[in-house]
Amino acid sequence: MASVPEEGKGVLFSNNKKSSDKAPDFNGQIMHNGELIKISAWQRQSAVGPLISLAVNTWTPNGQPSRSSQKFPRPVDDGDVPF
Repeated sequence: MASVPEEGKGVLFSNNKKSSDKAPDFNGQIMHNGELIKISAWQRQSAVGPLISLAVNTWTPNGQPSRSSQKFPRPVDDGDVPF
């Protein structure tokens, strides 16, 4: 997760280091209203077929409150600037 996604876009990566059955199958981030939000996802089976369940990731290893999101300034549209 080295780069910051564009507004309204994000990415999920496979969680190859699952420590338990309750650990998410995927981890990632999404940019929403200038906030970088960490998300987790689980593959599930429902009565109508497979689905992916999402949650905002607020877990921290030391048990302290997490900052699950980070603010980034919105780009300014300077349409009149020639460069």
